[in-house]
Amino acid sequence: MGAVVAFLGGCATLTPFTHEIRQQYSLSESSLKQMQYYISGSMTLQRDLAKGESLALPGHMLKVVNGRRVEEVIIPGRTPGVAVQTNDTMLWISFEPGHFMPFTCTELPGGNQSLKSSYHPNFANFRGNGQSGMAAGRRVEYDGEWYESVFSGDVPHLLVDLRKLNRLRKNVRTVPSRELAP
Repeated sequence: MGAVVAFLGGCATLTPFTHEIRQQYSLSESSLKQMQYYISGSMTLQRDLAKGESLALPGHMLKVVNGRRVEEVIIPGRTPGVAVQTNDTMLWISFEPGHFMPFTCTELPGGNQSLKSSYHPNFANFRGNGQSGMAAGRRVEYDGEWYESVFSGDVPHLLVDLRKLNRLRKNVRTVPSRELAP
């Protein structure tokens, strides 16, 4: 807790959002939906379009790769997002109105130990070392469609500003105890 207190006195610095932080601050669904999240690093999502299929989302890019039509979505690092739905181990984060990506705090095999319980995209069939975006099996759901994800460095994960989280916590009060009179 001392490290958190020291951190809160400094400038706005983003820190990985972990299941431990969620528990430490006793964050309710309502509180989770009031927080600002950021994705730690850039992430590109790609999926092949079937013949005659149009882009799933307006504003996404269409590329032709080796004769295939590919929809591409780029989520730059530090893009802000909000939680639109939650459960015990997942957050559905929206980086653009009306669209979302599920993030989970389940452990990635062989992942970076410092990011062990941080919320990362809910990858399907993840078969990597937990750090390199070039590993196989990085499929992720984005607004109901499955995309291959491409990133470099650590697996992208959610970040939060603990100073703002502390403001949410200030609304909590502990009631005094009450005993029967003798």
